[in-house]
Amino acid sequence: MPGPFPFRRPALGPARPAMPCRPEEPPWSAEQLIHVVERSARAHDYSHVIRAIGRIFSDVHVLKRSFLRPRGSPISDGPAPRLDLEGVRPVFSLLFSTGDSPFTAALAAALCRLSDGLCASLAARQHGWRRDPALLHVVALVLEIPALGSSEFLTLALPGLCRAAALLPAAAQARLVRLWARCPPARLRHMVHTLQQLISVRVVEAGAHGQVTDDPVLEAAVRLLGLLYRASLSGGRRDPPPPPAPGAAPAAVSEVEVRPSDCRVPLVSWEEFHNEPLSEAVEFDHDFRLYQEHPDRFCLLRHPFALTPAARALALFYMSRVRMYREGRQAVLRAPSLGPAALPHLPLRVRRQWLVQDALCQLETVARDSPESLKKQLVVQFIGEQGVDEGGLSKEFFRLIVERLFSAEYGLFTYSEETRCHWFRPGGVPPERDAQYSLAGLILGLAIYNSVTLDVRLPAVAYRKLAGRRGALEDLEQLSPTLHRSLSAMLEYPGDDLEEVFVQTFQVGYTDGTGAQRSYELVPAGRHRTVGRHNVRDFADRYADFLLNKSVRRAFRAFRRGFQLVTDETPLWSLFRAEEAELLLCGSQEYDFSQLEAAAEYDGYTRDTPVVRHFWRVVRQLTEEQRRRLLEFITGSDRAPVGGLRQLRLVVTRQGPDSDRLPSAHTCFNVLLLPEYRSISKLRRMLLKAIDYSQGFGLV
Repeated sequence: MPGPFPFRRPALGPARPAMPCRPEEPPWSAEQLIHVVERSARAHDYSHVIRAIGRIFSDVHVLKRSFLRPRGSPISDGPAPRLDLEGVRPVFSLLFSTGDSPFTAALAAALCRLSDGLCASLAARQHGWRRDPALLHVVALVLEIPALGSSEFLTLALPGLCRAAALLPAAAQARLVRLWARCPPARLRHMVHTLQQLISVRVVEAGAHGQVTDDPVLEAAVRLLGLLYRASLSGGRRDPPPPPAPGAAPAAVSEVEVRPSDCRVPLVSWEEFHNEPLSEAVEFDHDFRLYQEHPDRFCLLRHPFALTPAARALALFYMSRVRMYREGRQAVLRAPSLGPAALPHLPLRVRRQWLVQDALCQLETVARDSPESLKKQLVVQFIGEQGVDEGGLSKEFFRLIVERLFSAEYGLFTYSEETRCHWFRPGGVPPERDAQYSLAGLILGLAIYNSVTLDVRLPAVAYRKLAGRRGALEDLEQLSPTLHRSLSAMLEYPGDDLEEVFVQTFQVGYTDGTGAQRSYELVPAGRHRTVGRHNVRDFADRYADFLLNKSVRRAFRAFRRGFQLVTDETPLWSLFRAEEAELLLCGSQEYDFSQLEAAAEYDGYTRDTPVVRHFWRVVRQLTEEQRRRLLEFITGSDRAPVGGLRQLRLVVTRQGPDSDRLPSAHTCFNVLLLPEYRSISKLRRMLLKAIDYSQGFGLV
């Protein structure tokens, strides 16, 4: 067989010199950087630190391998097990321990380069970031820098870091939320305040050029603030999630989604997430259009935590008005021959002396035959009166019917002098009263939908239950502080002789809806089971559950059914927490009439007209009760809106020269008609007479 083909080695030319290769920067530890800083401080030469900062914080590949826990040390079981956040925080504190840090400019420049590289890396790994999970370490590390809120970082470095964090996929964001949920509250609060600074700056800059929601930096900052918000809820004191309804699968919840109603006390207070400049700058017509028509676009209605309650109340008002217009238009176009169902509004004709009966009859018919009509604008007419409802008659109707439904004579609710709150009558409520409880809930739902504030005194647990939660032991303090203190004393009792001291069984007494004294066994054969050290917590939880849930189950179910007839398709619970829903319905308890004076407008008068100056002088001299009656005289409600009296648009209008005519008001438009009285004494006398004896509506 022939041998192999001969192989000839090619002739080699002169060897080429190897291309110089930059050695890879080794990872840094917290101890190494602290050593460099301290050595430079002793030598008063910070060039080594500046170069080190440039090498570490400008390169994604270096930073993601730096500041890790030493091998062999206990590894955290958290979302970033190798990241040594506890070790790196002292480094940042040391770097910025002086007022004029020599490292600020170097770090700001390095972070600008880092954010560009981080955005590029994350954009390339959107669908496969798990191949490089250390990118999450980089985001978490740089957001720990305490100086990010200073001017050097706020306009250059921080926007890029926010964009990088926004590029993290949902799974990575969930891990970041879990990481921050373990942070000290003070550190989380600092990051929140830093982002709030950036958002406020961007609102000022973006507001001069168009819609604030069109700013990509502001969008990224709000989204990142949302992760901190969820971390605050997740790390706070929470209730367990409610069990699913029988036969229903558990609701699907996003990895980074935490219901605000689940959290009792967040790590950072709710108010610290509100941004006043952002709330004042948002235009809800534009935002609502994005909310409805473009689910993939950024809008603030999907991030309500950043808005003040007053701004969210305005958003709900706008959304309700859009729904009212749509329902009214569809009714007119759908069937002109259908009678009242085809009217563009919801008419309600009532007699003052038969207010509850008239309202119950008409609203029950509408709810049965045409429930969508409840979403129209309510228009009230008092039979025998000439007033035309532009909002004022509705306020009067709501005020009167709430007074009667919640009165002791009507018998639906009990009243506690201790808490000054109403509660549902426990047990023993006849089935025929279900319709009246539904009416009470429907009235509250209509009031929220029609933006009317009411003097309704229900404990906050009622709103938590309306939001789908159950009352718990913690809520019992709102209903009966004395009983809550007694149960707390049992829970905190240190001795082993709890059974002998308290002598309590699992049978409790209560007063039912008819006034009869009854007993209830919290567990089967509860009268024979003694409360001791081993079961005192179970007793307290069962007792609270009975008082807040089981004993009022039927009445509250009817009440909630009526409430949901109006609110079921509104974003009420996505915009407001239970405590905020109470504020939305009942208004603010702060009556700062200086705010009302500062925001007032004038027609026929000026701020310096003598009668105007006399008017505000008289107002300042009124008692608290007289001021509330004046507010009711002008607006139809004695409650201040969400956000305080600054939110009211009061107009003081000239009503002719001096005369014996009393002041009057258009409550629909918050207009006070004030004659030009010559003296302050006459103005005081006429004004007090008007607010003390006004009732009913007429045409002027």
